[in-house]
Amino acid sequence: MKMLMLSSVTAVLLSCLIAATPVFAQGPLPAKASMMMKVNRTIAPSIVATIRDHAMEFDPPGNVLRHVDKSDALFITSGRNQILFQYRQAKAQGAEFIPMDYMLKDVVRVTCGDADLGEKFECSSVQVISPSGVVIEPLTYAAEANTYSNGYGHTWTVNEVSAEYPTVPLQDGFTVRFSNASGMHWTQVVTADQAWYGLLLGMPSK
Repeated sequence: MKMLMLSSVTAVLLSCLIAATPVFAQGPLPAKASMMMKVNRTIAPSIVATIRDHAMEFDPPGNVLRHVDKSDALFITSGRNQILFQYRQAKAQGAEFIPMDYMLKDVVRVTCGDADLGEKFECSSVQVISPSGVVIEPLTYAAEANTYSNGYGHTWTVNEVSAEYPTVPLQDGFTVRFSNASGMHWTQVVTADQAWYGLLLGMPSK
């Protein structure tokens, strides 16, 4: 897991607005699943404005990447982080960035699986658990086998999972449990500091 060194600037901005051992998961989700909750929030205009105006003062987006052997097995980001990344890119190039509506979903995004032919990771399920032990229901969840090919004529299939979760239940940190196609399970802890500052969940949602 990439450790984040948080600058005092990020902490001040947010405050002013208001391990590797495999374990057995409890009740892994079905390998094939697709579901969506009816409630879906967008990032508040005040948050978008703050990220836009202070993009270069924030630390770079504090995404969480978990390796299993050489595979990029798990990646955790947020809609707020992705907006921050785009604003930073635009400002660095002297350009303007205007978020499209689909970019403004206020969610935490979890993707599991690595399609790299030499470093494949087959992911079969993902669960997100709050610090109190409550399993958080995803806003969207998809587990499917995706087919890839390269310029050498090789074709292969990888089981991958992608899910989106509401930000409010995850503000104080959370745990991601994920499994591969062979039945092994891992746990990735996202601390309160990583959630608050790295994923920008500490910014008020209203």
